[in-house]
Amino acid sequence: MTDSRDEFIGRDWWTIVSPICLAMIVGSNSSFANDLLPDDARIAFPSVADALASFSTRSDISLSTEDGWTVVVERDAAVVWSFVPKGHPAYPAVVKRTIVSRPDGVYVQMASLCESSVQACDRLVQEFRDLNSQLGELRQ
Repeated sequence: MTDSRDEFIGRDWWTIVSPICLAMIVGSNSSFANDLLPDDARIAFPSVADALASFSTRSDISLSTEDGWTVVVERDAAVVWSFVPKGHPAYPAVVKRTIVSRPDGVYVQMASLCESSVQACDRLVQEFRDLNSQLGELRQ
């Protein structure tokens, strides 16, 4: 099950939030929303395990672990992947956030791939939507 969102976080975001900072801040599962995102913002893997494995040989990423979360930052693309730790109700799951600058401001395009229960996945997505809102509030 996948979910995708496009959320406004403000203008001139880079002076406040870099992809590394996003990585340190640390569903609803309908596949229709994923179709609305550009190809590079979607999660194009059939499983969370496949998504995580795809980073094992890449040298253009930063990989870290924070409180059990595996966080992958694609520095050149302003993309942060957050892999849920074992023991989390939504495990296995990943949330991909892509920072996009547009003429009217900066947005977070968010997609998730969650292989847990609908309720756990919904809570995970809501947690990340709340984090995205907090980023917007920091900007204001």
